Amino acid sequence: MRILLIAGGWSSERDVSLKSKDKIAETIISLGHTVTHFDPAENLSNLLKLAKEHDFAFIGLYGSPGEDGIIQALLKQANCPFQGTHASSSLLALNKAATKMLLEEQGLKTPHWTLFTPHSKKETLEKFPLPVVVKPNCGGSSIGINIAFSYDELFNFAENILAVGETALVEQYLQGIELTCPVLENKALPALLIRPKNAQFFDYETKYNANMVEELCPAPISKELEQELREKALQVHKILKLKDYSRTDFLLINNELIILEVNTLPGLTPTSLLPKSAQTAGISYAELCEKLINLGLQGQ
Repeated sequence: MRILLIAGGWSSERDVSLKSKDKIAETIISLGHTVTHFDPAENLSNLLKLAKEHDFAFIGLYGSPGEDGIIQALLKQANCPFQGTHASSSLLALNKAATKMLLEEQGLKTPHWTLFTPHSKKETLEKFPLPVVVKPNCGGSSIGINIAFSYDELFNFAENILAVGETALVEQYLQGIELTCPVLENKALPALLIRPKNAQFFDYETKYNANMVEELCPAPISKELEQELREKALQVHKILKLKDYSRTDFLLINNELIILEVNTLPGLTPTSLLPKSAQTAGISYAELCEKLINLGLQGQ
């Protein structure tokens, strides 16, 4: 097949996307396909033409565009199949506030939160007990996340996010054991336990530096907790109407699972969490890519 590999983009996660590109391309070629790389940041207007000339689009983007559904909507218009979630659910899942609303409506727990917009009053933030987490509402890879220990820090972090055209999600800061669980083809894969070595949380630098974090898979947890994690990850996947694959991040606090975030295009770098979990389940990187292509073709 002629596969259009879409990677790069203009989000703050561009570097992560480009790190994935070479490994994905190498793997797809090894499966017998031809690959054309397309970077939306360089010539977005050429996407529809290229999509119509290819049999499949493999989306290797993170953040916007990619996880916001824009690329998916354009590919749909071009009748070019692709892996992963379609446009509307991609948009909902990238928007952390929208995701929290949908999950909480179904009785799932997330940290207490509020959305800070250019029209919000600072007084609403002063109701939060410190410390709090401040993050872009539509970001990923832990980019732009800060922990505020004073209200001056809180306002400063929130205003910095607003200054770049984003809204800020302000969340109760919780400490616990970090766990994550991918879903592939409507089945939950083995969970991972994430243990940052020197960071306060699993931040961007920690995520992509193997020397700064322990990622244990299978997670050293009880069978009962593993089962609960898998059930909740699959429940999240279904509530948001996600497709093919996803990954949900949790905190374990006093034996209770709190949902942090949902990823509709989990990372596919050599050190990413989804490939590690798949490997534990007996699925190689090449088999994972092939399965994603096949799922994308079946779901169109």
